[in-house]
Amino acid sequence: MIKAIDRFLDHQTMYRLVLYYLVALLGSALVLGLFRLLPQDPVALALSTVVVLIACWITNRVFAAVFHVPANNESVYITALILALILDPIAAIDLKGIGAIVLACVWAISSKFILAIGRKHLFNPAALGVALTALLLDQPATWWVGGNLPLLPVVLVGGLLIVRKLRRFDLVATFIAVALVTILATSEPSQYLTALRETLGSSPLLFFAFVMLTEPLTAPATWWPRIAFAAIVGFLFAPNIHVGSFYFTPELALLAGNLFAYAVSPKGRFVLTLERIEQSAADSYDFIFRSPRKLAFQAGQYLEWTLGLDRPDNRGNRRYFTVASAPTEDSVRLGVKFYTRSSAFKQALGMMK
Repeated sequence: MIKAIDRFLDHQTMYRLVLYYLVALLGSALVLGLFRLLPQDPVALALSTVVVLIACWITNRVFAAVFHVPANNESVYITALILALILDPIAAIDLKGIGAIVLACVWAISSKFILAIGRKHLFNPAALGVALTALLLDQPATWWVGGNLPLLPVVLVGGLLIVRKLRRFDLVATFIAVALVTILATSEPSQYLTALRETLGSSPLLFFAFVMLTEPLTAPATWWPRIAFAAIVGFLFAPNIHVGSFYFTPELALLAGNLFAYAVSPKGRFVLTLERIEQSAADSYDFIFRSPRKLAFQAGQYLEWTLGLDRPDNRGNRRYFTVASAPTEDSVRLGVKFYTRSSAFKQALGMMK
């Protein structure tokens, strides 16, 4: 069973898997709403989803053109669907609500360009978008996806697949453990069972851990910073944690963790130059790149690679590949196996000179 799951996961990109997961959650919510098993109105939910998709897509296109960078459509759709799942659905006559959702989308997507120091994201885009909406417009995220028990099986099963794909069980387990311990420590003993039941079944804890916390671009890649990051966010996630009269929300807890992650992580992204291509087998090639500065990584570590594509297919323009070269080498070697029907990404990679 585990081998079959791993085979399925190996044939999915991380972005594609998360996208499938979010679509499954929204689809399930729409169906459950039609049967009145969820309090969310399915018509309002459908409208909200359309609004966030359009707003995020347009914003991304505009900023990609202004900053002259490749547009990653999958990343845009993921951010949009996350916003649809954590912001309250809106009615067609609620112009204030529509405006708030549009601004949340603009703030979320624009942060990928404006708050990208050295081309590295500083904050989780969706978390920043809803934090600004709450602060400036008094339209906070309700995280309704985590507050509906009928959706819990979909949240749990799909979320575990994402964690399995990313190999981030240590991150998620640390976050959940610290969050639960902190919640219990700040609750009355007589309320322990109620607190646990509400946290695990009627809070955004699991969705937050599976989708928001594991976002690779704003979380540390190495072990000890990753565990510290999870512990910080888990502690601040507890609803009773506050500084004076200031209480943390899930998105604020994550933004605080993002600052720590940025402080302890390598700064910026690397733009590599292709030096040569070597054929290692009948259908496999090694791409040897030159980096403008020393690339620090561990043996067997995977990196995210972005390639500008004129016409990306439905698998997008980003991939995760393991670095085939040793950490002591000056060049960066990428081993790629090509199939008869390769993706647009691999086709473009194979045509590089």
